[in-house]
Amino acid sequence: MNEEDRLLLEQARAQIDSANSVNLANQTQATSQAAMLEEQEQGMVSEQLDLNDELKRIGHLLRGHSIETNEDGNEYWDETSMDNPLLSDYGVRKIMQYITFYLNKNKLLSNYTEEIINEKMEDFGISLADNIFMKYDLYFNQPTFEEIKKVFEDKAEAKRKMRGYVYEVMNLPKNDKEINKEIMLEAEFHLEKQFEVIKAQLFKEKLKDFDMIMREIQDCVHDTYLRALNGSERSSLRKHWNITENMGSNNNLNNNGKSGFTNWMRR
Repeated sequence: MNEEDRLLLEQARAQIDSANSVNLANQTQATSQAAMLEEQEQGMVSEQLDLNDELKRIGHLLRGHSIETNEDGNEYWDETSMDNPLLSDYGVRKIMQYITFYLNKNKLLSNYTEEIINEKMEDFGISLADNIFMKYDLYFNQPTFEEIKKVFEDKAEAKRKMRGYVYEVMNLPKNDKEINKEIMLEAEFHLEKQFEVIKAQLFKEKLKDFDMIMREIQDCVHDTYLRALNGSERSSLRKHWNITENMGSNNNLNNNGKSGFTNWMRR
């Protein structure tokens, strides 16, 4: 082998080594990208099927909590903002227990027809309504003594003003002190009964929200069923996985091919 052939051979070997190094770097980069893509896809799928945040949001809303904004502009649930909460702790826990059976990934990944969904929603709505109706005194918060007291005092004040006005119109010599004494004597005579009447009235006001609560809960469950309509959630996830697998396969095909000097030698 003469000197010229030896130099050509060394040059060819150097080019092959360089091409192999480039291929190895490309394969490493492709593997890293594929792993990152798969991790992102798994994270997206996990987030798509994770309903914990939704369940927490429903729990806050049922307890009467409100969304506030702190000094940094971040939103948070204010758990102290329970102004006359509608549901009792028992009511919130029972409703959350029921809907947790429906708001989960098993339901999302099911395959229901529209007819079956309508049947299941009808059964769920009737059963939940019957259950709350039969235990309404447990599901809804009973009016507190302070709430009853405030209503009673407001009524007593209104009655005092009205009686004072009547005495004034009739030109009767009654002062505020005498009027207050009359009202207190009347109130003491049937105070307990008045408190019971006020309590019943306040409780009836809370029961007026029963229909709206039922609609909100039914919508939450119905939305979950709709995601499983004809297996749409499963189909969506399958498409995501296929895209990921295809992108990974394409990267492998591109990097398994020869490049650089090897391709040049094949031409």
